[in-house]
Amino acid sequence: MSEIINVPEIFGKNVFNDKAMQERLPKSVYKKLKKTIEDGAELDPSIADVVAHAMKDWAIERGATHYSHWFQPLTGITAEKHDAFISVPDSNGRVIMEFSGKELIKGEPDASSFPSGGLRSTFEARGYTTWDCTSPAFLREDTLGVTLYIPTAFCSYRGEALDKKTPLLRSMQAINEQALRILRLFGNTTSHRVIPYVGPEQEYFLVDKNKYLQRKDLIYTGRTLFGAMPPKGQEMDDHYFGSIRPRVGAFMKELNETLWRLGVSAKTQHNEVAPAQHEIDFKYDNALRTADNILTFKFIVKYIAKRHGLYASFMPKPITGVDGSGMHLNMSLWKNGKNIFADSKNDLGISEEAFHFMAGVMEHANEMCLITNPLVNSYKRIVPGYEAPVDVSWSPSNRSPLIRVPAARGSGTRIEFRSPDSAANPYLALAVSLAAGLDGIKRKLTPGKGSMKNQYEMAEGEKQEAGINTLPRDMKEALEIFKQSAYMKELLGDHIFNKYVEAKSAEWESYQQFVSQWEVDHYLYKI
Repeated sequence: MSEIINVPEIFGKNVFNDKAMQERLPKSVYKKLKKTIEDGAELDPSIADVVAHAMKDWAIERGATHYSHWFQPLTGITAEKHDAFISVPDSNGRVIMEFSGKELIKGEPDASSFPSGGLRSTFEARGYTTWDCTSPAFLREDTLGVTLYIPTAFCSYRGEALDKKTPLLRSMQAINEQALRILRLFGNTTSHRVIPYVGPEQEYFLVDKNKYLQRKDLIYTGRTLFGAMPPKGQEMDDHYFGSIRPRVGAFMKELNETLWRLGVSAKTQHNEVAPAQHEIDFKYDNALRTADNILTFKFIVKYIAKRHGLYASFMPKPITGVDGSGMHLNMSLWKNGKNIFADSKNDLGISEEAFHFMAGVMEHANEMCLITNPLVNSYKRIVPGYEAPVDVSWSPSNRSPLIRVPAARGSGTRIEFRSPDSAANPYLALAVSLAAGLDGIKRKLTPGKGSMKNQYEMAEGEKQEAGINTLPRDMKEALEIFKQSAYMKELLGDHIFNKYVEAKSAEWESYQQFVSQWEVDHYLYKI
């Protein structure tokens, strides 16, 4: 009989969350910190030492020996540097475990190995990390032992954002400011903050590690060069509601328990359309915590997969002829505990704000595509017939357009943005998606008539007549649209925009020079 897991008992056990703060901090300090988190303000330096001391004691009691300012640089998934809590030994050779407010709030790592955008001079080869107190600190247990992870933002010596979290923080702040301005125009004087909520649907492939190691195409190029069409009649084998295999079940059991300990509300897990493909859904949360949860999930799932002799891949289209992996973004806006996307007076139960938000996402969909679908391989997923959108349209029912309005209403009213894929960085993807929706609200854009047809079966002439545009067909097209977008440049800032263009241009050029197995198979022995 397997070990019984008490979810309420373990949930958030490894997170320095509100419960832990309330128990360990003086009331006055807790109130100030709570207000800082709720208002999105800067941490008062006067309480930093008290918070740091409480956080250190909490972590050490659970076996922590080191702490790390954890951030998401412009390349890779995460970055970290570990510092021990120990102090300089005294005359008796004893050490005291120390952690100051200064160490909590700010770090000064060597930034020479991170993309500082050509700003790096020898005397400026450093960056600064700043604790984002809206993202709770947590403990990670692995072969290194137990480490206290402190979520931070990362900037260069001259102040340029070098991480992927900062654009999202700025987008959330912009939404709050502009939404409040609009509310004041309509006579609302009581609301003080508008918070975007997001529910992600993160898909991924899980394959045997030994089989992965035999796939040189995946290892060396990060893209599939071969595959096979799925046989018909296997819908209840590895698909959707098919039974989860014991080996995968053991992996998911450990994954769920680890996520719950970290306070990540992993809610739903199931097989996806393609063989070996899986999906995990999180409970709705504010946009920043959602992005944190996605990165935490990616961080953890690869580690646990290896423990089970598996390999987890977030490559959007690893196998030819089957569905790829998306990261659908379910978005809504809330004020005073009420979902402002809901309107029972409307025939569809959707508010004007929701329609405007939807139209904004559609307006900027092609400009954002390089962010939401960032790889060469991403565009192998965006093809007709594989449950990924190809056209910029919306529907209250079917899943072929770019945006779907799920059936839930009231507090569950939301729009589902379906083009983002599993490789998209959640901070950047949410930043541009929310900003696009905000632009729609500000300009009062309308999305047009919702499509009730299967977009994959519509002729090009029919789409043109209906005013339906298509998403970029490859990374080159997405790159050119992105490069010409003054909107994206203003949104992301010159530094991130230019370095992103530089990186993606290099990626496309590298891809153009690569001779794929498909070309070998089709041309080598025939020409």
